[in-house]
Amino acid sequence: MSTNKTTTTIVIALVGLIAAFCGCFFNFFGVLWVWAAFGPQEANPGGRLVQGIVMLVVGLLIWGGAAVGIYFLWRRMQPPPEQKITVEQKIDLTGEIDLEKLKCRNCGAELDKDSITVAEGAVVVSCPYCGTSYQMVEEPKW
Repeated sequence: MSTNKTTTTIVIALVGLIAAFCGCFFNFFGVLWVWAAFGPQEANPGGRLVQGIVMLVVGLLIWGGAAVGIYFLWRRMQPPPEQKITVEQKIDLTGEIDLEKLKCRNCGAELDKDSITVAEGAVVVSCPYCGTSYQMVEEPKW
């Protein structure tokens, strides 16, 4: 992770923790204000009730913001998805082609497509029967 990304992650985490604490503070005192509105000594119970409800709503909104921030922080820390690239090559052959079975030069066994690999631009044949490996060279037809 780069230094800039690490710093941003730490800042987001700290802001989320501070927001969660502030949400707890507002919710705690909001509950106290609502509770106090129903006490026997209160001259104006409606004022404390409104203040308590407003503090509860503000606390819940702060918690929601902290939850969204933590979600984006979690998404930021996930590794990027792995990308796979598949290259498919098609060869267009002109004229009549007569296919032959590929046989090992050493033991004469018939080889399948798994016996042929391309390494650094060269076609390499590996015989699974005798263990011989050799580079296939195609001579010009003229």
